[in-house]
Amino acid sequence: MTEYDLRTRRALRQVTLLEFGFGPETMQRCKLCPECGRANPAQDTHCTDCGAALPEKTLYDFYLSRHRCCPGCGVAVTDYAVYCPECGTRLPKAGVTRRKGEPPASGPGAELPRAAVCFLSRAMTRRAADWLGNLGGCRPLGILSDDCDDVVWQCTAEKVDLLVLETDFTEGVEDKDVSARCDIAIEVRRRLPNCRVYLICEDSYPKKQAALDKAVELKLIDGYCIGDLSAQQMRIWLDETAESMKAAKRRSSKLGKEEP
Repeated sequence: MTEYDLRTRRALRQVTLLEFGFGPETMQRCKLCPECGRANPAQDTHCTDCGAALPEKTLYDFYLSRHRCCPGCGVAVTDYAVYCPECGTRLPKAGVTRRKGEPPASGPGAELPRAAVCFLSRAMTRRAADWLGNLGGCRPLGILSDDCDDVVWQCTAEKVDLLVLETDFTEGVEDKDVSARCDIAIEVRRRLPNCRVYLICEDSYPKKQAALDKAVELKLIDGYCIGDLSAQQMRIWLDETAESMKAAKRRSSKLGKEEP
């Protein structure tokens, strides 16, 4: 297939989607009312049917925040795709969910911590990334695979500053407990020495407390949360990460000045 064939096929697909009311452009033009579900023009602030206030995000923003997306063109792709079917970009090794409109990797907002979350299920990871983006003060990233190699690879590729991992203390599950999560933290920090790592743990396993405290004492992790992660606790972790980033920048600047 020639370059011309590829280009015209993509163009025709965009026209067809727009014609029949589907695709990114259509979704960018509307907002859904949270009360009655009616689709409203993106420029409106209140629903034309029930008068409820409309969200700032368009339907497209919500869609991208809940799906794995191509880093090249932003099109949603399946969790198993290797190449983007729209632009041909090679996709990351495992699923990464990004929030549409998050601060860029360079320019204004680039100094915010790159915060990654990895929960036991992909659905919870997506929700956590969305929640983190709404919380603000960071550039959120959802890692959809909790396999050690995948987490390490994605953290390294994205130059993550903060990593939040969920544990599983269920009897018989040994690859998601404190020591297993510490293994991930060790490998991440081998490549990203300044990355801070925190754990989220269930509150019905008091016997795990000693292991968690020892992991913090030995600086394998930077902290943990037992029970639900609150916005207040997350902001504390983000503040700690921001201070760590500033300290690392000062050290780097000092070393640069000392070089002949």
